[in-house]
Amino acid sequence: MRDRAWQKHAEREGLNPGDRKAKDTWYRAELVECIGVDTTTHCNQGRDFETVMAHFEEIIGEDFFWNLRVHQGDTRRLQWSIARICEKWQIDDAYARATAVRVLKWQGHLTSLAEITDPADLQRVRIALLKHARRNGLREDQAAAQAQLAANPALNVPPDPAQAGRLDHALPNATTLSFQSDGVKVRIKGKKEGSKMLRRMMVDAGLAKRPLAKRPARQANPTKATIDPDNCPF
Repeated sequence: MRDRAWQKHAEREGLNPGDRKAKDTWYRAELVECIGVDTTTHCNQGRDFETVMAHFEEIIGEDFFWNLRVHQGDTRRLQWSIARICEKWQIDDAYARATAVRVLKWQGHLTSLAEITDPADLQRVRIALLKHARRNGLREDQAAAQAQLAANPALNVPPDPAQAGRLDHALPNATTLSFQSDGVKVRIKGKKEGSKMLRRMMVDAGLAKRPLAKRPARQANPTKATIDPDNCPF
């Protein structure tokens, strides 16, 4: 495709088709124009390849196969991704179509996911199927854990009543290790040491608030009137 495009370009511009240096300069300039780089070394074999082929196809001007592929590329790739998700997580076609109908509020009967051509709609269906797969994966993990406990009752250690309410004893065999990383521990320690140092500096400078002197306890008022029930006028 590149050679055919160069031949067409050389004929139109009156250039020598056998000039390799001119051909290489032209080729790299065309790559920059269509994909923004002058080499295909770091380009992918999907969208970048199709974009380059469609660009050279326009220069040749004889066909539009690659331009149609570019136009339909996102749709085709998303449909392929959805098919791989269904295959990996064993999602049958009926469930996938029902999910698409519910998510997209599809009007009418959907006989195949291939009928969905809008990339935005396909992306919504893909996300919904991934969420379903994740939920199923969690259920399978929980079922496997329950089966493991049933097969080996020794793993089901009852929680210590003295540790009731603590997160690390909420589940059987839960770890008691700290969830703080080494970096977090270092930052917490540094913050505490910095606070202590700042407190000492403020005390030395006389800026720290001194604790208020304790007030004496209030004494009972001996002159307070009392009522004698036996000598009450009312």
